[in-house]
Amino acid sequence: ERDIIIQSLDFTSTVHLFGKLCQHVAKRHDAKVSNHLELSSLLILDGTNASDPHTSYRGRNIFKMIGEGIPAKIHHAAKTMACEDYDRLIALGRRKEHFFNFESRVELEKESSMLALEVIKAAGEKRFLDAQEFQDRFDEMEILRESLPDYDIL
Repeated sequence: ERDIIIQSLDFTSTVHLFGKLCQHVAKRHDAKVSNHLELSSLLILDGTNASDPHTSYRGRNIFKMIGEGIPAKIHHAAKTMACEDYDRLIALGRRKEHFFNFESRVELEKESSMLALEVIKAAGEKRFLDAQEFQDRFDEMEILRESLPDYDIL
C-alpha cells in the first residue's frame, strides 16, 4: 500500500468535476442550470485565469464553495451542499466581474473611498440594485488592495 499525492485541480477542472457530481445539478434545482455544462458556462467566465481563481471576489468564493480544487472536498461539497448554498453559488455565478486598471495605489484608494460613499448614498436613496452593484465593485477592489503592498512595506 502506498500514498499517492495528487495536486489540486485548477478552477476549470474543479467546476467541471463539481458539476458532474452535484446533486442539485442532477435534480435541476435551478431552471437555467440543467447539466454540468450549463453550470460550467455560468461559473467560468471568458478570460478567467483557470489556475488562479483568487484574482476576484467572485472567483475566490466560488472556488471555496466547491472544494478548492481538492477532489475529496469537491466530492463532499457536491454531495452535501444545502439548497441555500447552491442558490448562493448560482447567484455568485450570475454576478458581474469587475476589472480595474490603476496606475497607483493612491488611485485605488481614491476610487475605493468614492465607491464606499456611493454605496451609502444609493442605499439612503433606496436604490438597492445600484447599492449592490457599487458594493460588488468595492468588494473586488478590496481583493485587489489585499494583493498590493501597503505604505509601510514600500
